[in-house]
Amino acid sequence: MELFVATEARFHVSNGKITAESGTQNLEFWNRYLDVFDKVTVVARFNDNVFTNNETQIGPNVSLAPLPDYTGPSQYLRKARAITKRLECLCSGQNSFIARVPGNIGTLLTARLQRLNWPYGVEVVGDPYDVFSPKASRCPLGVLFRHVFSRDLRRICMRAVAASYVTEMALQLRYPAQEAAFKTHYSSVQLDNIAYVSAARVYHTVPLDVHLVAIGRFTHLYKGADTALESLLLLHRRGILAHLTWIGGGRYQSQMERMARELGIEGHVEFLGDVQPGNDVRKILDRADLFVMPSRQEGLPRAMIEAMARALPCIGSQIGGIPELLPPNCLFPPDNSIAMADRVIEMLSQPALMTKMSKRNLAKAAEYHENTLQHRRVQFLKYLRDVTKEFHSSRMKENKKL
Repeated sequence: MELFVATEARFHVSNGKITAESGTQNLEFWNRYLDVFDKVTVVARFNDNVFTNNETQIGPNVSLAPLPDYTGPSQYLRKARAITKRLECLCSGQNSFIARVPGNIGTLLTARLQRLNWPYGVEVVGDPYDVFSPKASRCPLGVLFRHVFSRDLRRICMRAVAASYVTEMALQLRYPAQEAAFKTHYSSVQLDNIAYVSAARVYHTVPLDVHLVAIGRFTHLYKGADTALESLLLLHRRGILAHLTWIGGGRYQSQMERMARELGIEGHVEFLGDVQPGNDVRKILDRADLFVMPSRQEGLPRAMIEAMARALPCIGSQIGGIPELLPPNCLFPPDNSIAMADRVIEMLSQPALMTKMSKRNLAKAAEYHENTLQHRRVQFLKYLRDVTKEFHSSRMKENKKL
Protein backbone atom coordinates (compact mmCIF):
# COMPACT_ATOMS: atom_id res chain seq x y z
CA MET A 1 0.00 0.00 0.00
CA GLU A 2 1.15 3.53 -0.77
CA LEU A 3 1.27 6.29 1.85
CA PHE A 4 0.92 9.97 0.99
CA VAL A 5 2.38 12.40 3.55
CA ALA A 6 1.50 16.09 3.33
CA THR A 7 4.14 18.38 4.79
CA GLU A 8 4.98 22.08 4.95
CA ALA A 9 8.59 21.32 4.02
CA ARG A 10 9.77 22.97 0.82
CA PHE A 11 11.90 20.93 -1.57
CA HIS A 12 14.47 22.17 -4.06
CA VAL A 13 17.18 20.87 -6.38
CA SER A 14 20.71 20.84 -4.93
CA ASN A 15 23.65 19.33 -6.82
CA GLY A 16 21.25 17.40 -9.01
CA LYS A 17 19.37 15.93 -6.03
CA ILE A 18 15.98 16.90 -4.63
CA THR A 19 16.22 17.66 -0.91
CA ALA A 20 14.19 19.43 1.76
CA GLU A 21 15.16 23.06 2.15
CA SER A 22 15.62 22.84 5.92
CA GLY A 23 17.67 19.65 5.68
CA THR A 24 15.75 18.01 8.54
CA GLN A 25 13.37 15.95 6.43
CA ASN A 26 15.98 13.96 4.56
CA LEU A 27 15.63 10.57 2.90
CA GLU A 28 16.27 8.78 6.19
CA PHE A 29 13.31 10.65 7.64
CA TRP A 30 10.94 9.31 4.97
CA ASN A 31 12.41 5.81 5.00
CA ARG A 32 10.94 5.26 8.46
CA TYR A 33 7.47 5.08 6.93
CA LEU A 34 8.64 2.20 4.72
CA ASP A 35 8.69 -0.12 7.73
CA VAL A 36 4.94 -0.45 7.17
CA PHE A 37 4.12 0.91 3.70
CA ASP A 38 5.42 -0.26 0.32
CA LYS A 39 5.86 3.24 -1.04
CA VAL A 40 5.90 6.77 0.40
CA THR A 41 4.93 9.83 -1.61
CA VAL A 42 5.75 13.20 -0.08
CA VAL A 43 3.23 15.93 -0.91
CA ALA A 44 5.07 19.24 -0.61
CA ARG A 45 6.02 22.52 -2.26
CA PHE A 46 8.75 22.33 -4.86
CA ASN A 47 10.61 25.56 -5.63
CA ASP A 48 12.24 24.51 -8.87
CA ASN A 49 11.99 27.12 -11.63
CA VAL A 50 10.08 24.73 -13.87
CA PHE A 51 7.12 23.26 -12.01
CA THR A 52 5.86 19.85 -13.09
CA ASN A 53 2.95 17.69 -11.94
CA ASN A 54 5.01 14.54 -12.46
CA GLU A 55 6.11 12.63 -9.39
CA THR A 56 9.87 12.64 -8.91
CA GLN A 57 11.88 9.89 -7.27
CA ILE A 58 13.93 11.07 -4.31
CA GLY A 59 14.97 7.64 -3.07
CA PRO A 60 14.11 3.92 -3.30
CA ASN A 61 10.31 3.73 -2.94
CA VAL A 62 10.16 7.38 -1.90
CA SER A 63 8.92 10.02 -4.33
CA LEU A 64 7.81 13.65 -4.34
CA ALA A 65 4.39 14.79 -5.53
CA PRO A 66 5.28 18.45 -6.10
CA LEU A 67 2.92 21.33 -5.39
CA PRO A 68 3.27 24.89 -6.72
CA ASP A 69 5.63 26.86 -4.51
CA TYR A 70 4.54 29.88 -2.52
CA THR A 71 5.76 32.10 0.30
CA GLY A 72 3.41 34.13 2.46
CA PRO A 73 -0.38 34.64 2.42
CA SER A 74 -0.59 36.62 -0.83
CA GLN A 75 1.28 34.03 -2.91
CA TYR A 76 -0.67 31.25 -1.24
CA LEU A 77 -4.01 32.83 -2.16
CA ARG A 78 -2.91 33.15 -5.79
CA LYS A 79 -1.97 29.48 -5.96
CA ALA A 80 -4.50 27.92 -3.58
CA ARG A 81 -6.81 26.81 -6.38
CA ALA A 82 -4.00 25.08 -8.30
CA ILE A 83 -2.81 23.40 -5.10
CA THR A 84 -6.35 22.23 -4.29
CA LYS A 85 -6.78 20.75 -7.78
CA ARG A 86 -3.49 18.93 -7.46
CA LEU A 87 -4.49 17.47 -4.09
CA GLU A 88 -7.83 16.33 -5.48
CA CYS A 89 -5.99 14.32 -8.13
CA LEU A 90 -3.94 12.59 -5.43
CA CYS A 91 -7.03 11.48 -3.47
CA SER A 92 -7.69 8.40 -5.55
CA GLY A 93 -6.80 4.73 -5.48
CA GLN A 94 -6.36 2.61 -2.38
CA ASN A 95 -3.91 4.82 -0.53
CA SER A 96 -3.32 5.95 3.05
CA PHE A 97 -2.85 9.59 4.00
CA ILE A 98 -1.03 11.43 6.79
CA ALA A 99 -1.07 15.18 7.26
CA ARG A 100 1.83 16.70 9.18
CA VAL A 101 0.07 19.64 10.77
CA PRO A 102 -0.33 22.54 11.31
CA GLY A 103 0.01 23.88 7.80
CA ASN A 104 -1.92 24.95 4.72
CA ILE A 105 -1.16 21.82 2.73
CA GLY A 106 -2.30 19.45 5.47
CA THR A 107 -5.43 21.56 6.00
CA LEU A 108 -6.37 21.46 2.31
CA LEU A 109 -5.68 17.74 2.02
CA THR A 110 -7.70 16.78 5.11
CA ALA A 111 -10.60 19.00 3.97
CA ARG A 112 -10.75 17.00 0.72
CA LEU A 113 -10.50 13.68 2.57
CA GLN A 114 -13.25 14.71 4.97
CA ARG A 115 -15.59 15.44 2.05
CA LEU A 116 -14.85 11.94 0.72
CA ASN A 117 -15.30 10.47 4.22
CA TRP A 118 -11.79 9.03 3.72
CA PRO A 119 -9.80 7.97 6.80
CA TYR A 120 -6.56 9.82 7.50
CA GLY A 121 -3.92 10.18 10.19
CA VAL A 122 -2.26 13.29 11.58
CA GLU A 123 1.18 13.97 13.00
CA VAL A 124 0.82 17.11 15.11
CA VAL A 125 4.22 18.82 15.20
CA GLY A 126 3.44 22.38 16.33
CA ASP A 127 0.93 24.86 17.69
CA PRO A 128 -0.41 27.71 15.51
CA TYR A 129 -1.71 29.49 18.61
CA ASP A 130 1.87 30.07 19.74
CA VAL A 131 3.30 30.51 16.23
CA PHE A 132 1.06 33.54 15.67
CA SER A 133 1.47 35.05 19.12
CA PRO A 134 2.18 38.82 18.93
CA LYS A 135 5.96 38.61 19.44
CA ALA A 136 6.46 35.41 17.46
CA SER A 137 4.89 36.64 14.23
CA ARG A 138 5.08 39.91 12.35
CA CYS A 139 2.23 38.97 10.06
CA PRO A 140 -0.36 41.80 10.07
CA LEU A 141 -3.08 39.14 10.07
CA GLY A 142 -1.47 37.23 12.94
CA VAL A 143 -4.39 37.65 15.34
CA LEU A 144 -6.82 36.32 12.72
CA PHE A 145 -4.51 33.46 11.70
CA ARG A 146 -4.01 32.51 15.35
CA HIS A 147 -7.76 31.97 15.74
CA VAL A 148 -8.47 30.41 12.34
CA PHE A 149 -5.52 28.01 12.22
CA SER A 150 -6.05 26.84 15.81
CA ARG A 151 -9.71 26.19 15.03
CA ASP A 152 -8.78 24.32 11.85
CA LEU A 153 -6.25 22.17 13.68
CA ARG A 154 -8.80 21.20 16.34
CA ARG A 155 -11.21 20.14 13.59
CA ILE A 156 -8.55 18.21 11.71
CA CYS A 157 -7.53 16.28 14.84
CA MET A 158 -11.12 15.49 15.82
CA ARG A 159 -11.80 13.94 12.40
CA ALA A 160 -8.59 11.85 12.24
CA VAL A 161 -8.73 8.09 12.79
CA ALA A 162 -5.17 8.10 14.14
CA ALA A 163 -3.26 10.94 15.78
CA SER A 164 0.35 11.22 16.84
CA TYR A 165 1.75 14.20 18.70
CA VAL A 166 5.33 15.27 19.26
CA THR A 167 4.46 16.08 22.88
CA GLU A 168 3.36 13.70 25.59
CA MET A 169 0.56 15.97 26.87
CA ALA A 170 0.81 19.63 25.82
CA LEU A 171 -0.55 19.55 22.26
CA GLN A 172 -3.05 16.82 23.13
CA LEU A 173 -4.78 19.12 25.61
CA ARG A 174 -5.25 21.92 23.09
CA TYR A 175 -5.92 19.76 20.01
CA PRO A 176 -7.54 16.50 21.16
CA ALA A 177 -8.37 13.60 18.88
CA GLN A 178 -11.74 11.86 18.91
CA GLU A 179 -12.30 9.22 21.58
CA ALA A 180 -12.22 6.32 19.09
CA ALA A 181 -8.98 7.40 17.39
CA PHE A 182 -5.67 5.62 17.84
CA LYS A 183 -3.48 8.03 19.82
CA THR A 184 0.25 8.01 20.50
CA HIS A 185 3.21 10.37 20.74
CA TYR A 186 6.66 10.40 19.20
CA SER A 187 9.15 13.00 18.11
CA SER A 188 10.76 13.23 14.68
CA VAL A 189 14.18 13.55 16.32
CA GLN A 190 16.70 11.06 14.91
CA LEU A 191 18.95 9.76 17.69
CA ASP A 192 20.92 6.56 17.23
CA ASN A 193 23.70 5.29 19.49
CA ILE A 194 26.30 7.69 18.10
CA ALA A 195 24.16 10.68 19.10
CA TYR A 196 24.67 9.90 22.81
CA VAL A 197 27.73 10.48 24.95
CA SER A 198 28.78 7.55 27.13
CA ALA A 199 28.70 9.39 30.47
CA ALA A 200 27.38 12.53 32.11
CA ARG A 201 29.54 15.59 32.66
CA VAL A 202 31.10 16.35 36.03
CA TYR A 203 31.53 20.01 37.04
CA HIS A 204 33.88 20.90 39.89
CA THR A 205 34.21 24.67 39.43
CA VAL A 206 32.25 27.55 37.99
CA PRO A 207 33.27 28.21 34.35
CA LEU A 208 35.08 31.55 33.99
CA ASP A 209 34.33 32.01 30.30
CA VAL A 210 30.73 30.82 29.92
CA HIS A 211 29.81 29.32 26.56
CA LEU A 212 26.08 29.27 25.80
CA VAL A 213 24.67 27.60 22.69
CA ALA A 214 21.26 27.81 21.01
CA ILE A 215 19.76 26.19 17.92
CA GLY A 216 16.90 27.58 15.85
CA ARG A 217 16.37 28.83 12.33
CA PHE A 218 15.52 32.47 11.68
CA THR A 219 12.69 31.68 9.28
CA HIS A 220 10.40 33.18 11.93
CA LEU A 221 10.96 35.08 15.16
CA TYR A 222 9.50 32.55 17.57
CA LYS A 223 12.86 31.05 18.60
CA GLY A 224 13.39 34.09 20.85
CA ALA A 225 16.89 35.07 19.75
CA ASP A 226 16.16 38.67 20.79
CA THR A 227 15.44 37.45 24.32
CA ALA A 228 18.75 35.57 24.34
CA LEU A 229 20.67 38.67 23.20
CA GLU A 230 19.06 40.86 25.85
CA SER A 231 19.84 38.20 28.45
CA LEU A 232 23.48 38.06 27.31
CA LEU A 233 23.76 41.83 27.81
CA LEU A 234 22.36 41.47 31.34
CA LEU A 235 24.90 38.76 32.13
CA HIS A 236 27.74 41.05 31.04
CA ARG A 237 26.36 43.85 33.21
CA ARG A 238 26.38 41.46 36.15
CA GLY A 239 30.04 40.70 35.59
CA ILE A 240 29.64 37.31 33.89
CA LEU A 241 31.75 36.86 30.77
CA ALA A 242 29.41 34.89 28.52
CA HIS A 243 29.56 33.98 24.85
CA LEU A 244 26.59 32.84 22.76
CA THR A 245 26.79 30.62 19.69
CA TRP A 246 23.60 30.47 17.62
CA ILE A 247 23.14 27.67 15.07
CA GLY A 248 20.58 28.24 12.33
CA GLY A 249 20.11 30.62 9.41
CA GLY A 250 17.16 32.32 7.77
CA ARG A 251 15.79 35.66 6.68
CA TYR A 252 15.84 37.25 10.16
CA GLN A 253 19.49 36.43 10.90
CA SER A 254 20.72 39.82 9.67
CA GLN A 255 18.20 41.52 11.95
CA MET A 256 19.52 39.62 14.96
CA GLU A 257 23.10 40.43 13.98
CA ARG A 258 22.14 44.11 13.84
CA MET A 259 20.51 43.84 17.27
CA ALA A 260 23.73 42.36 18.72
CA ARG A 261 25.69 45.33 17.33
CA GLU A 262 23.18 47.82 18.75
CA LEU A 263 23.46 46.17 22.18
CA GLY A 264 27.26 46.29 21.95
CA ILE A 265 27.71 42.54 22.38
CA GLU A 266 28.55 41.58 18.79
CA GLY A 267 32.00 40.39 19.88
CA HIS A 268 30.41 37.86 22.21
CA VAL A 269 27.87 36.40 19.76
CA GLU A 270 28.61 34.04 16.91
CA PHE A 271 25.90 33.43 14.33
CA LEU A 272 26.94 30.27 12.49
CA GLY A 273 23.98 30.04 10.12
CA ASP A 274 22.92 26.57 9.03
CA VAL A 275 25.28 23.82 10.17
CA GLN A 276 25.31 20.29 8.77
CA PRO A 277 23.20 18.10 11.10
CA GLY A 278 24.90 15.28 12.95
CA ASN A 279 28.57 15.32 13.87
CA ASP A 280 29.16 19.02 13.06
CA VAL A 281 26.39 20.09 15.45
CA ARG A 282 27.46 17.61 18.11
CA LYS A 283 31.00 19.05 18.16
CA ILE A 284 29.59 22.50 18.90
CA LEU A 285 27.31 21.15 21.65
CA ASP A 286 30.22 19.31 23.26
CA ARG A 287 32.19 22.56 23.61
CA ALA A 288 29.33 24.40 25.30
CA ASP A 289 28.59 24.84 29.01
CA LEU A 290 24.84 25.39 28.76
CA PHE A 291 22.13 24.97 26.11
CA VAL A 292 19.50 27.73 26.04
CA MET A 293 16.09 27.77 24.32
CA PRO A 294 14.14 31.03 24.80
CA SER A 295 11.39 30.06 22.33
CA ARG A 296 7.96 31.61 22.04
CA GLN A 297 6.62 28.49 20.32
CA GLU A 298 7.67 24.84 20.33
CA GLY A 299 6.16 21.45 19.81
CA LEU A 300 8.75 19.16 21.34
CA PRO A 301 12.14 20.69 20.46
CA ARG A 302 14.42 18.23 18.69
CA ALA A 303 17.41 20.50 19.23
CA MET A 304 17.03 20.37 23.00
CA ILE A 305 16.77 16.58 22.99
CA GLU A 306 19.93 16.42 20.88
CA ALA A 307 21.70 18.66 23.41
CA MET A 308 20.48 16.49 26.28
CA ALA A 309 21.88 13.42 24.51
CA ARG A 310 25.28 15.14 24.79
CA ALA A 311 24.68 15.42 28.58
CA LEU A 312 24.50 19.20 28.26
CA PRO A 313 22.64 21.12 31.01
CA CYS A 314 19.72 23.05 29.51
CA ILE A 315 17.34 25.87 30.31
CA GLY A 316 14.27 26.83 28.30
CA SER A 317 11.06 28.82 28.22
CA GLN A 318 7.79 27.56 29.67
CA ILE A 319 6.19 26.92 26.31
CA GLY A 320 4.91 23.93 24.32
CA GLY A 321 6.63 20.66 25.15
CA ILE A 322 9.72 22.16 26.83
CA PRO A 323 8.28 21.60 30.35
CA GLU A 324 8.00 17.91 29.44
CA LEU A 325 11.77 17.82 29.01
CA LEU A 326 13.00 20.05 31.83
CA PRO A 327 12.20 20.43 35.54
CA PRO A 328 10.75 23.73 36.89
CA ASN A 329 14.12 25.03 38.11
CA CYS A 330 15.36 25.04 34.49
CA LEU A 331 12.41 27.00 33.07
CA PHE A 332 11.65 30.70 32.62
CA PRO A 333 8.72 32.65 31.09
CA PRO A 334 8.99 33.43 27.36
CA ASP A 335 9.98 37.01 26.43
CA ASN A 336 11.59 37.48 29.85
CA SER A 337 15.31 38.18 29.43
CA ILE A 338 15.74 38.97 33.13
CA ALA A 339 14.35 35.58 34.17
CA MET A 340 16.51 33.88 31.56
CA ALA A 341 19.65 35.61 32.88
CA ASP A 342 18.68 34.60 36.43
CA ARG A 343 18.37 30.96 35.34
CA VAL A 344 21.78 31.06 33.64
CA ILE A 345 23.41 32.49 36.78
CA GLU A 346 21.61 30.04 39.06
CA MET A 347 22.75 27.10 36.96
CA LEU A 348 26.33 28.16 36.34
CA SER A 349 26.98 29.18 39.94
CA GLN A 350 26.30 25.66 41.23
CA PRO A 351 28.67 23.00 39.83
CA ALA A 352 26.78 20.29 41.75
CA LEU A 353 23.52 21.34 40.07
CA MET A 354 25.21 21.36 36.66
CA THR A 355 26.47 17.82 37.28
CA LYS A 356 23.02 16.71 38.45
CA MET A 357 21.29 18.19 35.37
CA SER A 358 23.86 16.65 33.04
CA LYS A 359 23.11 13.21 34.42
CA ARG A 360 19.36 13.81 34.40
CA ASN A 361 19.30 15.14 30.82
CA LEU A 362 21.28 12.22 29.47
CA ALA A 363 18.83 9.80 31.08
CA LYS A 364 15.83 11.77 29.75
CA ALA A 365 17.24 11.81 26.22
CA ALA A 366 17.46 8.01 26.31
CA GLU A 367 13.65 7.98 26.19
CA TYR A 368 13.90 9.43 22.68
CA HIS A 369 16.22 6.85 21.16
CA GLU A 370 15.21 6.01 17.60
CA ASN A 371 14.35 2.40 18.49
CA THR A 372 11.83 3.51 21.13
CA LEU A 373 10.22 6.12 18.91
CA GLN A 374 10.07 3.85 15.88
CA HIS A 375 8.18 1.22 17.85
CA ARG A 376 5.41 3.75 18.56
CA ARG A 377 5.54 5.06 15.02
CA VAL A 378 5.12 1.58 13.55
CA GLN A 379 2.06 0.94 15.73
CA PHE A 380 0.54 4.20 14.50
CA LEU A 381 1.28 3.41 10.85
CA LYS A 382 -0.02 -0.16 11.07
CA TYR A 383 -3.28 1.05 12.57
CA LEU A 384 -3.73 3.63 9.80
CA ARG A 385 -2.88 1.05 7.12
CA ASP A 386 -5.38 -1.48 8.51
CA VAL A 387 -8.17 1.11 8.84
CA THR A 388 -7.56 2.24 5.27
CA LYS A 389 -7.69 -1.34 3.98
CA GLU A 390 -10.95 -1.93 5.82
CA PHE A 391 -12.36 1.29 4.40
CA HIS A 392 -11.55 0.31 0.82
CA SER A 393 -12.84 -3.21 1.36
CA SER A 394 -16.16 -1.87 2.63
CA ARG A 395 -16.41 0.55 -0.27
CA MET A 396 -15.78 -2.23 -2.81
CA LYS A 397 -18.53 -4.38 -1.23
CA GLU A 398 -20.95 -1.46 -1.41
CA ASN A 399 -20.09 -0.85 -5.07
CA LYS A 400 -20.73 -4.53 -5.88
CA LYS A 401 -24.17 -4.32 -4.30
CA LEU A 402 -24.97 -1.34 -6.50
